[in-house]
Amino acid sequence: MAGRLILASKSPRRYELLKQMGLHFDVVHSSVEEENFVRYESPRDHVIRLSEEKAGDVGRTYPDSWVLGADTVVYMNGAILGKPKTREEALGMLRQLSGQEHSVLTGFSVLNASKGKGERGAVETAVKVKSL
Repeated sequence: MAGRLILASKSPRRYELLKQMGLHFDVVHSSVEEENFVRYESPRDHVIRLSEEKAGDVGRTYPDSWVLGADTVVYMNGAILGKPKTREEALGMLRQLSGQEHSVLTGFSVLNASKGKGERGAVETAVKVKSL
């Protein structure tokens, strides 16, 4: 896989987006725990840190490849809303978001360990859910 692009993500949406762009890439899942929150870390810093950890985790195994790591969170009023684990949690989250504006924040990191090159950043989108 030397010199190839590797997506270090389990996200089917990221996979589809890269495919729609016509990119050729491999998928290697990172072993980084996504629920790894750091006290007083901003949501932006959180997604960038996790994206770097995912890219670095896979990049250690494939140092000659370009590795793309990413992480996305939903947050409202400064608090990250984690991934619901049950149907009840999902319904509760939808009730909380109903009629409200929230943010979706995605951090990304691209690196090539053997070249010592990389880039990172984050994008934020404001989303308003209609009253449910």
